[in-house]
Amino acid sequence: MPTPLDLARRAAPRPASAAVMPADEPFRDCYERAIRRSGLPANQRLVALILATYADRPTGNIPRDDQPGIKRLARATGLPALTVRDALRALTQVGWIQRASGSPAYEPGHVPDAAPVTLTLPPYARVRLGLSPYSGSPTS
Repeated sequence: MPTPLDLARRAAPRPASAAVMPADEPFRDCYERAIRRSGLPANQRLVALILATYADRPTGNIPRDDQPGIKRLARATGLPALTVRDALRALTQVGWIQRASGSPAYEPGHVPDAAPVTLTLPPYARVRLGLSPYSGSPTS
């Protein structure tokens, strides 16, 4: 029989706009707190936290006009563009960000400048924050 954490790991990440956070804490604050507690490698945490600074605080959505792209993230983090690309690919794979459909791939040898993304909370991070991994509502 699967445990709640097993079920959380299987659930698809929820886009920021669909996530319901506690009334007193904006999504971006929850996201940043979850990233700091995540245990992700330092480069991935740095990229995720810098990416979050571009996001709307209540919803975590990054306006289309303010999508930073890999080159801008590289300048902001001080990391090489290829390292930023690898971090974005890893963050996408584990559910911390979601790429817009039709976005350039983060493939080896390819460093797209435009990388439209949405912040998301993977189910295991939602559980750690005391949220339901599925409904987005706080757990009791």
